[in-house]
Amino acid sequence: MFLGKIHGRSKKVLLSHLVSLYRDGYNVFLRCDTLCYKFTTTTTLFDSHFPKAAEDIDLIHEILYDLHSNCDMNGMCKIISYLQHQIGTHPSCLMIGKIFLQYYTQKYLFCAAQMFELTSNRTCNKTMYDRIRKIIRAIKVHGYDLCSHKILSALVFYKFGMDRHVVRSVLHIRDCMEERQVITTVQYNLTWQYEVQGGKFTSFNSMMKNYLLCRIDLDKHTYFPDLYEEHKASCCRISYSPMVLVDLMLYLSYNTLSMFRAAESVLLHLKRLINYDLEYHISKYDKAISWEILGVCQEIGSHFHDAYLSYQRALREEKATSFRGATVARIEKITSILNRL
Repeated sequence: MFLGKIHGRSKKVLLSHLVSLYRDGYNVFLRCDTLCYKFTTTTTLFDSHFPKAAEDIDLIHEILYDLHSNCDMNGMCKIISYLQHQIGTHPSCLMIGKIFLQYYTQKYLFCAAQMFELTSNRTCNKTMYDRIRKIIRAIKVHGYDLCSHKILSALVFYKFGMDRHVVRSVLHIRDCMEERQVITTVQYNLTWQYEVQGGKFTSFNSMMKNYLLCRIDLDKHTYFPDLYEEHKASCCRISYSPMVLVDLMLYLSYNTLSMFRAAESVLLHLKRLINYDLEYHISKYDKAISWEILGVCQEIGSHFHDAYLSYQRALREEKATSFRGATVARIEKITSILNRL
């Protein structure tokens, strides 16, 4: 219809206008007045308009900057109180404040579940089943909307040696990651503020509520005996990328179940993820431990030369200082094995 009914100069003008709209992308919808979306822009004292996404991102960075230093249960109690105060006194941070309040309440319940697991006994299968059920329920209380609670549930299954449950849960998590536009870092993009889905707009707040996948912090009471040396050498908790942690659990479970071909495919997927990720799924702070995990998996699979290269890459990362001693010890061990081959 465009080619048949428009001729001459009008055709060129319309074509150039369409090309400019195409280059602008989502910014067109942010500036469009006919959509009547009152949250699209906000007016400042200087009567200038800018996308609401910029305000949301500044608010998220401010919250994360204030909360970065507290990790233990007492610190998380202070975080929850702080967020409740912010929600009550600053209406502008209502939605994002609720999201982070939900996230830190979930982390608090996970730590409480760890303490409950340490103080319980394992006298019979029924008590173990009841403990697992209570722990999973505690994790899910504030985790229905976020993606992270599924990973925490899989960690509990792995802790109790329920490898088939781990495989089932992790495969479901990977399907969710592939279907959704998962948000895993704080390096947000303005175009994520609104995405077009069937003519409707999904706000950035709603995307965070549904798709936020946070880093997993584990202390010295590690869930993975293969990473005990790293936790022992580190003076603080180690943060894991959720994507890497999912592949690690799946690889170890496949090895335990003697499904070696499936384990090799997971190892190949993990290697590609770490090699080609552009700090979207794995941040620069998690790069060193990710290379370390890849080396450990390769060492378990008897790929000693590849493991040696992975440990070398882990040492070259600037954030590897916390567990550098463990990495050096692993390199010396791999070197002695390679010399004997």
